[in-house]
Amino acid sequence: MAEQNRNGNAIMQALKQDAVSNKMAKENPELYGKIVQAQGDNVGVSTAYVNVNEMVETEEGQQAIKNMIDSGLVTQEEVSKSIEANADIPVPIGKYAQLSGGLTEETVKALEESTYFTRGGMSMKTLERAKAEVEAFNNNLVDATEKKAQRVKESIIRDEFEDASDVDREVLDQVFANPTQVKQAYNNLYKNLVQEYRENYASDFDNMDNDIKEATASGVEPQWLTDYKSNNGGKAPRTNAERRRAAYHSSVAKAQTAFADNVEALNQSNIHHADMEHTLQQIESLEHLHDKIFTLADNDIALRMQLSKSGYDVYNEVVKAIGESTDRKQRETAKANALLMAQHADVMAQYMRQMGRGGYTAMDYFRDSVRINMNAIFNGEDGYKQPFNYNIDLSKKYQ
Repeated sequence: MAEQNRNGNAIMQALKQDAVSNKMAKENPELYGKIVQAQGDNVGVSTAYVNVNEMVETEEGQQAIKNMIDSGLVTQEEVSKSIEANADIPVPIGKYAQLSGGLTEETVKALEESTYFTRGGMSMKTLERAKAEVEAFNNNLVDATEKKAQRVKESIIRDEFEDASDVDREVLDQVFANPTQVKQAYNNLYKNLVQEYRENYASDFDNMDNDIKEATASGVEPQWLTDYKSNNGGKAPRTNAERRRAAYHSSVAKAQTAFADNVEALNQSNIHHADMEHTLQQIESLEHLHDKIFTLADNDIALRMQLSKSGYDVYNEVVKAIGESTDRKQRETAKANALLMAQHADVMAQYMRQMGRGGYTAMDYFRDSVRINMNAIFNGEDGYKQPFNYNIDLSKKYQ
């Protein structure tokens, strides 16, 4: 539609310029208009639809409307009816060609912004406005999604990793930065840290490997290897995780011996090993937290992103309540039923807020309107056998 408008506007601009110098336009404007109309019909630009409702919004647009009336392109009655009905004014392209000589450049520019060439279409100004509204909506949606993701991340780390160390929180903050891509974020972070550790501390690994090879060949172990084996069931490092940790211990031990009399060198060594230890702790933290992170990614996170914070609280309340049921089938479907209840509570809370109950939450609705007792007995019946209308005898037929 925008392309069609640009093509139509180019034609109108060309027609105005042509009308200035075209001999027929001056000597026989009626015939000139008919010829242009026929050409316009052939190329699919037979009518220009002028949105005077847009033009009247600005002083420039109002001046353009006056100029169009003065030139005979439209009448005052057409303008009044168009504004009253919120409709466009169709102007045959031949008529425009015939009368465009009386239009100012400012009017032509206003027409370019507020004219389209298909009935029911949109002008360039409307298209730009719609585009801006879509962009604003998308930006607001992105902002809302980012804020919700931040809230979900913070609640997960707070609720599920209460005893996490500072290093744990560092990696969790990165893993849960986008709650919809937790596994991918975990795998990327783990891969990058392992690669960084191996590349940045290649010499430490090589020295460790040489120590182990020499000890195997000679039967004489360096003290760091003896200490390592005594703390690990008498075994030398074999797995990647063990070798990463052993490389650190080996490097620290060698540095302490080599730089015992060189304070400056020992300080630089300590900085090196502090960085090495920090990266190693991040890797080990990820390995330790792997199962819990992936379990949350499979279950809990999707719920938190679907529901409001209060809706998620409702979900947990209902899961807990249904979990107290003596009915095994009810317990097995607890999470599915709780999700339905939480979604319903979120919807009702939003409705209440729209009705003027500002700050009303899903939990407010749940506490005000819902009672759950999974093991209730009423009139000697339990579960689904309890009549909905207890005062009606279901054995009787009612008219």
